Amino acid sequence: MFRFSLGHCRIRLHFSFFALMAFYNLFAGMENGGLTLLSIFLHECAHLTAMILCGAFPREISVSAFGMEIILPETAVLTYRQNMAISLSGPLLNFMLALAADLFAAKAFAGINLVLGCIHILPIEPLDGGLALKNLLTGKLGADKAGKICFFVSLLFLFPVAVLGFMLLIYSKNNFSLLLLALYLIFYLLFKRDGGPIRSL
Repeated sequence: MFRFSLGHCRIRLHFSFFALMAFYNLFAGMENGGLTLLSIFLHECAHLTAMILCGAFPREISVSAFGMEIILPETAVLTYRQNMAISLSGPLLNFMLALAADLFAAKAFAGINLVLGCIHILPIEPLDGGLALKNLLTGKLGADKAGKICFFVSLLFLFPVAVLGFMLLIYSKNNFSLLLLALYLIFYLLFKRDGGPIRSL
């Protein structure tokens, strides 16, 4: 694990993240792997920028193969609307990058950002769309009802994602990325711990 600090923020990079990137580069090729890494980096920068604009400066950032965890100081208080804006800032930037890349005929970069945006906008925890939906419902219905509704909505959307992932694996014979994503999200829903740090994939 690599550790360093940027100002008052501690950064932790787990070895699993580098292993995942190496595996993806072998699977997708160095060019697409680099473009994907850049797209993910810009996606996370959008979240961080939105947090800072809302007055919340991260205390710790942990990056692993399972995503990025952002731990805020205990004094940081965000409204449900602010949390929604932070969650949606990532996929919104991906859609903007996809549009801009398409205008400049950068088809690969446009496709990667379009896929990232479409995946993250799904109302499935812990994806950005799921976190935004949970904050919206929590502000209106309370944490308990919001949690139950989001759980069932997540399962409802996960089923077709898992089916598509299985079909993609059969059709391509070697592309199991979508199926692995569906399995990870199912695992998260079944074994997640409430009240943890903000997580963004």
